[in-house]
Amino acid sequence: MLLPLHETAIRISHLSKTFHKTRPSLSFRESVSRGFRAVPAATFQALDDINLDIRRGEVLGIIGKNGSGKSTLLRLLSGIAKPTEGRIEIYGSVASILDIGAGFHPDLSGRENIFLRGQLVGISKKEIQDRFEEIVDFSGIGDFIDTPVKYYSDGMFLRLAFSLMIHLKADIILLDEVLGVGDFAFQQKCFAKIQEIARSGATVICVSHNPMELLEICTFYMHLENGKVKEYAAQPAILLDYLQQSQQDSDATEKTGQEEKTEKKWPDKSTAPGNELFCFHSLHLFTEENTPGNNFFADQDIILEIVFEKLTDEDHLDIAFTISDIFRHEIMACSSHRVHQFFQTTHRGLYRARCVIPANWLNQGHFHINLFTLRNRKEVVYSWREALHFGMQFRTGFDHTSADLVNAPAPLAPALHWELEVL
Repeated sequence: MLLPLHETAIRISHLSKTFHKTRPSLSFRESVSRGFRAVPAATFQALDDINLDIRRGEVLGIIGKNGSGKSTLLRLLSGIAKPTEGRIEIYGSVASILDIGAGFHPDLSGRENIFLRGQLVGISKKEIQDRFEEIVDFSGIGDFIDTPVKYYSDGMFLRLAFSLMIHLKADIILLDEVLGVGDFAFQQKCFAKIQEIARSGATVICVSHNPMELLEICTFYMHLENGKVKEYAAQPAILLDYLQQSQQDSDATEKTGQEEKTEKKWPDKSTAPGNELFCFHSLHLFTEENTPGNNFFADQDIILEIVFEKLTDEDHLDIAFTISDIFRHEIMACSSHRVHQFFQTTHRGLYRARCVIPANWLNQGHFHINLFTLRNRKEVVYSWREALHFGMQFRTGFDHTSADLVNAPAPLAPALHWELEVL
């Protein structure tokens, strides 16, 4: 559905982009045998019939695998490349960071590049002077502003480029895989600034391989797949769908079977993971119903069983674990030291530890078990990220309307106790 023009920042109609691959070279003999006819060049369809209206004030996050067309789309929007077919209508000025350091002269200083880049996009020298201190302050590289930028790190390039771009007051800002460069504090500063300029009416389009960056700042999401728009909506569940599909694709290419995801055994102690204090004999996630595979139902208790051997009579060992969601955010932590009166592992020998993850607590999706071993209840002496993998799903017929309405990739969906009274 077309938006009114006063609400539209970018209108894309039947946009396609085709690249021609390099023709293979032929020997003289091969050329003669072909009658000196050229070999037809193979083509690659980077974008295929894209139709989109992007609103003013929208922060659009674009995800997709390598080769899905994300960067090509931004290059077309910025005017660096031309479409093979279709039309792009831009309503306003455009600023972009498509490559770290792009548009900067390496032999000029940061100061000189600010004035050069600003004047190239039509900003007067007086306007740049008025905004110069603000640009430098935001970038945080004032001590190096008179240093040639060829000596800048990627992080310093990004700081300067981003700060200059947002102070150019453009109507549309394009960012291609640059938000992940720089330290955490500067990333948070950038995220806050993006939200601020979007509230003022600017449109921001971000491409990132990190869905969590997009989740933090975006108001709309688009999933590109093989040059086509697979999904486009305001719901961040698009990110979850993308990650789950990526996880399934990864699982399908792994050589190990599904059972190895939720059960691992080491009959030979010499190959078992561990250290000088202990070694694992087996790890197992299962249900009382022995649900096959590595997917469980949300209404089932899940049992984590860890069989380990303590190798010394010194120190006390505790087992701890965390559960992380598909975004690799840890959503809970649990340790045996909280029930230490029942968990005594001072002496060497074989032990079996069990913990029950309660039913009706986790949402549908993919999860990881991260294991830790603690010595004397305070020192972590062993850690194993993503030791086990498992999936959660709702049974057929389960009413998860509320989850659909929320449309958020929340990892927890507990069946909490509710009370209602008529007042």
